[in-house]
Amino acid sequence: MSKPVTMAVIGAGGRGTGAYAPYSLKFADRLNVVAVAEPNDNRRKIFSDMYNIPEENQFTSWEELLEKGGFDSVLIANQDADHFQPIMKSIEKGYHILAEKPISNNLEEVKELLKVIPEYDKVFYICHVLRYTPFFQNIKKILKSGAIGDIISIQHNENVGIFHFCHSFVRGSWGNSNTSSPMVLAKSCHDMDILNYLIDKECKNVSSFGSLTHFKKENAPEGVPERCSDGCEIADTCPFSAYKYFEDDKEHFIPNFAEVVKLFAEKDDILEAIKISPYGRCVYHCDNNVVDHQIINMEYQDDVTVSFNLIGFTDKCGRTLKILGTGGELRAHEVNNEIIVVDYSTGLETVYNVPVSLTGHSGGDEGMIKHFVKSVNNPNYDEIKASNVQGLKAHLMSFAAEESRLEKSVVNMEEFSK
Repeated sequence: MSKPVTMAVIGAGGRGTGAYAPYSLKFADRLNVVAVAEPNDNRRKIFSDMYNIPEENQFTSWEELLEKGGFDSVLIANQDADHFQPIMKSIEKGYHILAEKPISNNLEEVKELLKVIPEYDKVFYICHVLRYTPFFQNIKKILKSGAIGDIISIQHNENVGIFHFCHSFVRGSWGNSNTSSPMVLAKSCHDMDILNYLIDKECKNVSSFGSLTHFKKENAPEGVPERCSDGCEIADTCPFSAYKYFEDDKEHFIPNFAEVVKLFAEKDDILEAIKISPYGRCVYHCDNNVVDHQIINMEYQDDVTVSFNLIGFTDKCGRTLKILGTGGELRAHEVNNEIIVVDYSTGLETVYNVPVSLTGHSGGDEGMIKHFVKSVNNPNYDEIKASNVQGLKAHLMSFAAEESRLEKSVVNMEEFSK
């Protein structure tokens, strides 16, 4: 390419600062981050210092940023409930758009975007990063080769990981659906999209069961305080203690979670941050209401069935799935980076070891932004449109699953989409 794609970032939180923009630091000849909109002064300064943003391109509001312009593309990575308006304004202004998922936590807004986005004449990507991981790209390649015949059924598990669940969906910004999104939308529109991508057919019906069972006040051990830092007597043995954020000698330590704690509290010292940030609250004394486990059943065209298990109570983060076909089966383990294919006729078992990526979402974050930048320079609009339709329908399926869970009903997707 003759010059790098220029990008403005709306929202300097974890995804805006750490997931996609770092690509510009590694490949400055491909991507140049030139502006940021972030209402939080501390986050805006951190981002601007990291990406060398001139003062005149630092904004407190996305409206000011989009009005000034001067860039090719926009990354929209603010909170879920705030995506819709900057997306619509960016479409009006004619920018190439990379929008974090969920694209909206409002059903009517998603339906409106389903009308608008497939007809947009610029590059528009929804950040369904699983499509861009070596793990799922290899699965897709194997399925397209016909190695297991026609898909009959899929068993798919999203193992959220107990520590990730407590961090993001109990203490964190996605713990309460009234201020963010239902769990199945916030976390698993990824999975709905990847199922659409792998099966490549229309989902017809959805049913779901699940609840918030454990992380409630009535389940709190006797005498535990409101915060982990308030002299909790079981802090050393509690599997959900916030102090695991900085215990780097233990396998549960996850550096990017610790960075979120510091960023949110605007403190360099994580011990102090735990005392004042939401991430230091006892998991039994939060304002969370999203499910800690949910099962979703789906029926696709041609009688393909899917059982999807969304579960917070697992030791490791990562997806596992079994795809059962007319000629064989495929078993895949994301954490182990392993795909196993069995041929029914011969009994032959073939093992594929997927390359390990050290970048976010098993390589999906960097793969996503790399693909987006390439598309800005050389777009394949048929491919982009198909991907966007599948991704937006994945959002609708997530809303349908939540309606089914609450209403104890089977939701017909054709009727629901209307």
